[in-house]
Amino acid sequence: MAKALDKNEDKNELVAQQEAGLLDLSQLDDVDIEFTGLEEVGQGDIKLGKWKLLQPTSAEVTKDIPPGSFYNTVTKEVREELIVTVLKTGKSRVMFPEKYRKGDKAQCRSVDSIRKTEGLADAGPICENCKYSKWEEGEKSRCSIVYYFIGLDDTDTPFRIQFRGASVPPVKDFLSQVYMTLKKANKGIFSFKIKITADYKSDDKGNYYIAVPAPAKNEEGKLIVPSKEQYINYAETAKFLSEFYASHLKDSENFANEYSEAVDVEATDVTDGENSALY
Repeated sequence: MAKALDKNEDKNELVAQQEAGLLDLSQLDDVDIEFTGLEEVGQGDIKLGKWKLLQPTSAEVTKDIPPGSFYNTVTKEVREELIVTVLKTGKSRVMFPEKYRKGDKAQCRSVDSIRKTEGLADAGPICENCKYSKWEEGEKSRCSIVYYFIGLDDTDTPFRIQFRGASVPPVKDFLSQVYMTLKKANKGIFSFKIKITADYKSDDKGNYYIAVPAPAKNEEGKLIVPSKEQYINYAETAKFLSEFYASHLKDSENFANEYSEAVDVEATDVTDGENSALY
């Protein structure tokens, strides 16, 4: 005699899967339908969570949420570190007024860091050759480069995270570390999980935190790699999220909101020594 199904167990399992962002629909793999009920849902209706590394000056910092924490601006979650699957890496450029004030709009921008998307008449059109992208006599460029990762967090929830200012060198180091290996093997950046930690800095600029990505490892010191089925799913999801984010950045208002704090470390991410008690 078959064991009667425990409805409470089924309900609890479903809730657990939903909370973890892992609702299992594998039992429907062989079913193909034309109407889904989502036909009128577009990219503009979807929120892509953004993980933000909190600085001493960040508005989200409280007694319970210290600087150096990672804060999700959509879900309001707080993490000490992130273990994620990165599906897409990219970079863009943005230039704000020299005397930046919160709320100021970008004077010039590029969604791919290659060609000017829109902005000052005397800027671009090729970012690499633009006078605003060059350092002169030790002075940093007016135009800032911003790296970004798009992926899935440890609950398989889509996210984005930006790296700017002093966080750019660690990202370049990480990409240099993994690029050739992945390129030779013709494998994606989602071939292993990535850990992103916060590193505290104190120098002539002030006191601040930078985000440092590195390959994540298990207790045995080995890379955390997906199954073949997961890898294929990641590749498909990567295409969708890449198109979604590219479309999002093309809108000038979205771009302004996205980079409203992406000026540079000195202007937005640093506190002076008088506030060192925050640490």
